[in-house]
Amino acid sequence: MHHRFPRAVVAAIAFAFAACTDSAPVGPTSLSTSSSITTGGLWAREIVGETGPGSTYGIWVPEQWNGEAVFYAHGFKDVAASIDLPVNDSIAQLRDALGARGYAVAYSSFSENGFALEDGVRRTHQLSGLLASEIGRPSRSYLMGHSLGSLVVTKLSERHAGQYDGTLAMCGILGGTKPTIDYI
Repeated sequence: MHHRFPRAVVAAIAFAFAACTDSAPVGPTSLSTSSSITTGGLWAREIVGETGPGSTYGIWVPEQWNGEAVFYAHGFKDVAASIDLPVNDSIAQLRDALGARGYAVAYSSFSENGFALEDGVRRTHQLSGLLASEIGRPSRSYLMGHSLGSLVVTKLSERHAGQYDGTLAMCGILGGTKPTIDYI
């Protein structure tokens, strides 16, 4: 059955997604191997690399690492936008606040933009193995996601319940697309 939505509903949905969009690139866009940078200050190490073709990741390890890690999944990005590490979810401020409390933080660009749910799940889940291989297995692992990323981390927490110790889903479409559209 094909449904047609009134223009006002389509505009409201577009506005809602735009409020949760990453749009400005940050960091390297084409890395074939990981590299580690010793930074001093808050971060002892910043590790960047690729989780797969076209997908950049970053891992930040604080000087005073408490042994725990947060894996972050970014929000919806326009298909036409460049594929880069997220910046508009206020992730840098959040990352630094978590680092100041001793948490290692890792996140990925995914390898495609748009409603890339399965790619986001795959790329975000790969971060736990990458972090373990670079700095060791964390004592506790937490998932955090914004917008589309909240759906990514919810799926991960359901698929791999024993691997993650907690999940924070922010600004997400967790009640399903139709209930969200009805709400809007």
